[in-house]
Amino acid sequence: MEAPGGRPPLEEQDSRSPKGVRVADVKRMNAKLVLAALRSGGPLTGPEIAERLGVTKPTAAAALRLLAGSGLVESSGVRAGQVGRSPELWQVNAAAGTALAVDIGPRSVTAVRAAIDGRVVARGSSAITGDSVEAVLAALDAAIDGAFSPGAPTWTVVGVPGAVDPVTFRVSLAPNLPALAEQQFTDGLRARFVDSLEVQKDVYLAARGELEARRNESGDFLLVTVGHGIGAAQVRNGAPIVGASGFAGEIGYLPLHAHSDGREPAIDSRTAPLERAAAEEQLLRSAQDAGVAVATIDALFAAAATDDAARAIVRAEASLLAFGLATVVLTTNPERILLSGSVAIAGGAAFCAVVEQALGGRLPFPAPPIALARTGPEGTLAGGLSVAIERGWEVLARRID
Repeated sequence: MEAPGGRPPLEEQDSRSPKGVRVADVKRMNAKLVLAALRSGGPLTGPEIAERLGVTKPTAAAALRLLAGSGLVESSGVRAGQVGRSPELWQVNAAAGTALAVDIGPRSVTAVRAAIDGRVVARGSSAITGDSVEAVLAALDAAIDGAFSPGAPTWTVVGVPGAVDPVTFRVSLAPNLPALAEQQFTDGLRARFVDSLEVQKDVYLAARGELEARRNESGDFLLVTVGHGIGAAQVRNGAPIVGASGFAGEIGYLPLHAHSDGREPAIDSRTAPLERAAAEEQLLRSAQDAGVAVATIDALFAAAATDDAARAIVRAEASLLAFGLATVVLTTNPERILLSGSVAIAGGAAFCAVVEQALGGRLPFPAPPIALARTGPEGTLAGGLSVAIERGWEVLARRID
């Protein structure tokens, strides 16, 4: 409807800026900018926010009132030591929501609950006692019960040892836990978390966790996990590359041998040649076959310091990993490589050095430096919480009106 002269009615004129942008929309945008400033650098006073964002003090004050009314920020006292009246400090309201990260491994499920400001409030873990979907979901429920906090999580991120369709969350290529590939598992997740759910490959989340641990550093990297399974995540421009349909980084499926006629043997999605040869279980079997009396991967690496047979097994493992890494390095040329997973953690910096030396022998240029990931066994959970908190704030920001 138009007023005489073709101008909008008075009500519409009052609700729009001179360029036709709604004033309410501008206020919401300002509030989101203030919320981001408090999330990254709070607590802050209104004047500090205004200076940081380059807006007027009244604009910052109005945004703070809007955020406080939406329950997203709260006062946290005053800034002491100021001349004149001490300005009020503002921070995000940690009680506004919660984030839940779940790491489903081949043998157990671990869940971590955090306030929306990132502070961990609860943690639970449960062993997977069978191969069925029911056994996996029962362990999931037990882990979540251990990570109980009042109210449903604002957002939940689940990490799984397999490829994940980014649209349907259907899991595939999970030879260490085949039940994850059944539709019943995906349906079970959706029934528990409804529309506040995201499922990602565990190594992608571990890469995000490593990004958080290295947030003040620049440069891309390749993260490779070596444990019960093998996977990789190439990080470029601050995010892991997932590929067109979520299969990037499945280096465990690299074939190890070719037929004499040049054709590769058929790949079975239930097995992974490189993973079968280099995962923790095969290392322990190799130790047993070689007469090295160890029961754990830590004991194997400890024995390698004095036992020639154990040392040979470790070097063979490094050679296998170098083979897999060379394929990726030749195509992506990462700045550095980070190793994680039970095998890499047990081997430590010394194992990283052996792998780097072996990789150098397979490349026509110097191998990138190889080091342990900083997040260790917590990488998937750290990355899961990072994503869940970010998505949670996106949900909470809808309250701003």
